[in-house]
Amino acid sequence: MADPRCRPYISATWLARTMSGATICQWQYWFQAHYRLEEQLPTTFDRVAWRVQHTRALSELRRDLRRRGIKTWGEYEFRLREPHHDAVVAGRVDCVAFPEPDVVLFDVKTGARRAAHQSQLMIYMHAMGRDDRFTGRQTKGVLVYPDGQQEIACLPPGFDDDVEYFVGLLVGDEEPERDPGSGCRFCNVIARDCPARVDG
Repeated sequence: MADPRCRPYISATWLARTMSGATICQWQYWFQAHYRLEEQLPTTFDRVAWRVQHTRALSELRRDLRRRGIKTWGEYEFRLREPHHDAVVAGRVDCVAFPEPDVVLFDVKTGARRAAHQSQLMIYMHAMGRDDRFTGRQTKGVLVYPDGQQEIACLPPGFDDDVEYFVGLLVGDEEPERDPGSGCRFCNVIARDCPARVDG
């Protein structure tokens, strides 16, 4: 069985998928926010090949920025404590660049464009806005795809409230309804932890 966490923990990826509607079953991320999975389903995803492609794209991006005289930080990790919830939202920004006077967050993607990618980058921008090291600087975001880039110049109105709402949903005592079905094949929670799971 999965182990209960001492304090709710949310990956920025889980939060982004929930906020963007990329997952029908919000319960899976509520469960992972409250429990650490001891066992996960095996996957056919080739993580080694993905890591090589991602590292290459990130290396090319940072090299290009350095050639333009722009200072960068690689793979900047953050842990954001939401003030109204006893929870941590954690993530890792692929590249933080400092073209004066702004801060630009780059998130490198190796596949097709998805709405959840935008939500994830906006969560990063939200987190950096609360980081003392970036106080007083305008934060922008850029998604880097194999076929080009997509810029997010600023957060939409009310985004901070949206983050608070969905964090509350994932860390609250009330479980979201489970939605077993075709989406189960993308879920890491095994049948022992979720008897409603549909396989096959």
